[in-house]
Amino acid sequence: MKRLFLILMLMFSISAYGVTPFEVGETAGTRSPSDIDTYETANMAALSRLVANFKSGAKISYLSAATLTVGIGEVVVSNSDGSDREFLQNTVATTVSWANIDTGTESSSKTYYVYAYGSSAADTFSVLISESATTPTGQTQYLKLGSFYNDSSGNITRITNDGFYSELGTWTSRSSGTIYQATTDGFVSGYNSSGNGILMYTDSNSSPTTVRVRNGDGSDDSGGTMPVKAGDYWKVTNATNVFWISYD
Repeated sequence: MKRLFLILMLMFSISAYGVTPFEVGETAGTRSPSDIDTYETANMAALSRLVANFKSGAKISYLSAATLTVGIGEVVVSNSDGSDREFLQNTVATTVSWANIDTGTESSSKTYYVYAYGSSAADTFSVLISESATTPTGQTQYLKLGSFYNDSSGNITRITNDGFYSELGTWTSRSSGTIYQATTDGFVSGYNSSGNGILMYTDSNSSPTTVRVRNGDGSDDSGGTMPVKAGDYWKVTNATNVFWISYD
């Protein structure tokens, strides 16, 4: 009997205090005026949890081998236990370089993480780079935006945005016979309008040798498209036109 009583008490405690409810649609006058502060606090805590990882925009994009941009957008940054949150907005893009690293200096062949952070002094957010996947050094209110890989040559590549659906970027012209490294996933399209076949290569080698597309026998116009993984290298040979489009 005592064991049953303890189990029932434990179940009551979990249901009563394990979560913070959001009270909606009660008839006016149901609660005592003395309980208003308690229920207001409970409802605000529930709303706070709902928006804890909110991000709209603030997309990380490649700018150069040593710089990124974080686009305009809104974020909610939080401290470690979620007791303090800030709703912040940037109306212009932010350029991020190695000057924005939280501690130490740039290292090659390493994954880094990009964070938005804020303080009570402003309603905008700043951006930093950190080796930590969970806790950037020196900040108490932050939100992880994504990550990138700094390759063996110290070049930024493999950009990942947290919470984003992938989308195609803008077609850009490239040169036939030139080797490129993809900083994001993407697609390469090329063709030859002079009656010659084309070859398309991509792999993880700095001078790719794996043929992924072979088209044309030398008597007809030819063309093709191939996907490329972020961080891999690619080239198209014998093409009159080559185009790249990112997918990130």
